Amino acid sequence: MSVRFNRRTGTSILQFSRLVRWCVQRAVRLACVGLCFASCATSSIQFFDDPPPLQIQTQWQTKLDYPEPIAYYPKQYAVPVISRSGNTVIAGSERGTLIAVDARTGRERWSYQTYGKIRSAPLIVGRSVYFGATDGKLYRLSATRGTLQWDAPYATQGAISSAPVVAGKYVLFQNNENRTYAVNASTGQYRWDQGRPRSTEMTMRGEGGIAVADETVYAGYDDGYLAAMRLEDGATLWSKNLAGKARQFVDVDTRPLVIEDAVYAASYSSGLYCLERKYGGIRWLYPARGVVTPAYGNEMLFVASSGGNVVALKPDNGDVLWRARFEYAELGQPVFDGGRLWVTTGDGLLLMSATRGRTLSRITPHNGLSSSVAARAGRLYMVTNSGALVGARLL
Repeated sequence: MSVRFNRRTGTSILQFSRLVRWCVQRAVRLACVGLCFASCATSSIQFFDDPPPLQIQTQWQTKLDYPEPIAYYPKQYAVPVISRSGNTVIAGSERGTLIAVDARTGRERWSYQTYGKIRSAPLIVGRSVYFGATDGKLYRLSATRGTLQWDAPYATQGAISSAPVVAGKYVLFQNNENRTYAVNASTGQYRWDQGRPRSTEMTMRGEGGIAVADETVYAGYDDGYLAAMRLEDGATLWSKNLAGKARQFVDVDTRPLVIEDAVYAASYSSGLYCLERKYGGIRWLYPARGVVTPAYGNEMLFVASSGGNVVALKPDNGDVLWRARFEYAELGQPVFDGGRLWVTTGDGLLLMSATRGRTLSRITPHNGLSSSVAARAGRLYMVTNSGALVGARLL
């Protein structure tokens, strides 16, 4: 409800408008309470007029990119990563620059310029950093100096916008041409690649990423299939169609999540599946549209989907533990951090209780936030749509 203030009539109309707004909010809340008691499912609708109980304080910000003057809604899709020691944060940008900064002060340690855009999180392994860019190249840099460690980046014919994975002597990644690659992590030399035919229907045309467990590689494709491949040579062990009856937007664009003997992956049009890891048998389906890569913590799965929905599920059977709904069309990948959940909303960031789904705090940076964040022990790092790498903490 929107009530305009009339300067000619003074404060009386303002007071009246506040009274009307308060009455409407109370009526809506009482109605929602009644619906909650009448329903068997646990659900909550968040009201943002309630003051959040926690505060988020910005510590520093470092400029990575400057949006084009004609960009009405600038977007940044890079995801920061925190080093194992917690002293360094590394992040990319639409400008194609990868930068490493001091985690406490934001002071630049080094930077490296690519010829593409960086739209995912880099991977820190020992003294190396692996990352891909939309120029179709996979890079390996020194984590301390930012210099190239291979003779040349490994080049493919499609943009790379998901994070790589290192398993044993290989680094694995996907590009948006529906292919999965394995190259030698030390030398960058080709080992194998595997893919599926491109869908002839309308798709999201992206890639979710890769998971590796027990010498098996799990990867999703835009034709709606999840495949399990042998790490050593890429041979297909099994593949499963997750599209159901849908024909369009069936992409499996989530990074597979492996927990014990199960693997979790989602088709954009069908929802989140739990599959038996060894043979690919389907155990359960949580139907939802636009599911992003889930998070796991405290023996719960946290799932965000289109329409502003966030749910906590039991991993073994998919039962809903709690549900929250927000007035946002698209939500980003949840990030679990010590009993709390960070969820991007496009215009900002929500901090939620992982046990109950209640909103604890929120932050709205200039031009909003489109990519996921990095969080550890109450410290937070994000790349805003204005092109700034921001360090913050909970008070």
